[in-house]
Amino acid sequence: MSDFALDWAILQNIKSGRARDVLLTLAEAHSDGGLCLPTAEVGRRAGMNHYATVTALWDLRDAGLIHAEGIGGLMSVELGCDFQLEGVE
Repeated sequence: MSDFALDWAILQNIKSGRARDVLLTLAEAHSDGGLCLPTAEVGRRAGMNHYATVTALWDLRDAGLIHAEGIGGLMSVELGCDFQLEGVE
């Protein structure tokens, strides 16, 4: 778990409770950079069904808080705390 990612996730202004739960779940799985994990595992950890998990992931991606490929199956995810810092000195 990355305290940096968790602190970042907590500070995000997210209206959807499900999206917030998924972002916090991803932050708990984060360790310095992108991660690769099944969508079903994210849902299991967040305590929601597959449809709700996928919808929350799309919401987070559309809001620019994550970069994600493969939503719905085995996916690669990068949190905004990593890519939003690129180019910042």
